[in-house]
Amino acid sequence: MKNSIWLLILVIILGFIYFSFHSFPIGDWREFIIGRYYLFNGKRGKAEKEFEIALRKHPGQSEMVAQIALFYLNMGKLEKAEETLKKAIRRKPSFYLYYLLGNCQMAAGKREEAEKSFAKAVEIEPSNPYALNNLAYIWVEEDKRLEEAVELLKRAVRKSKSPEILDSLGWAYVKLGEVEKGLKLLKAAVERNPTSWEIRYHLSVAYEKLGNHPSAKVEEAKAKILFNREKGLGAGLL
Repeated sequence: MKNSIWLLILVIILGFIYFSFHSFPIGDWREFIIGRYYLFNGKRGKAEKEFEIALRKHPGQSEMVAQIALFYLNMGKLEKAEETLKKAIRRKPSFYLYYLLGNCQMAAGKREEAEKSFAKAVEIEPSNPYALNNLAYIWVEEDKRLEEAVELLKRAVRKSKSPEILDSLGWAYVKLGEVEKGLKLLKAAVERNPTSWEIRYHLSVAYEKLGNHPSAKVEEAKAKILFNREKGLGAGLL
């Protein structure tokens, strides 16, 4: 009975969307909609089967394909997500497909491939702060093209002052030796996201380079606690 009520609510909502936005492809999205219904009810196996049918029947619906790839990504099925996105890109490349592909490849440890995907995303949308950040951060972590990374991150910061982007720019400055400039940004990033072990670690390195050893030790200790809490590890690890 409960499932029938939820299905009725879902049909009403989708009907409202359809009649409000006449272009909603209700026929093409049938299996996807059913899959989302199953997913909403915690039936991931059934949801995946519906999504697979949707992909076979409508591989050209890039928005739907992206959502299904995101489902695979969230499920930890990285190879399946990557394969789905690559097929969609061959049919019709788009910013969002490349951006998702880059994140998928990063999660799989394929940094070189992720760099190419994020570069494509930036090429399509040069002002997107998250794509700019992700591409630049790869360069910063690999200690290459640091000046270019700073320029990309400056553009990103103009669009978004998210803690992740402030952290990336601050860390880039630290790597370039402009530590005081980096410290200011890293402190701002920590204020916006005090529970990020990575930002606190970067801040500890900046303090250490400036000779502020007590502050460096405090931030390093906080970074260890947050890292181990995130990974579910013992207190002495990192």
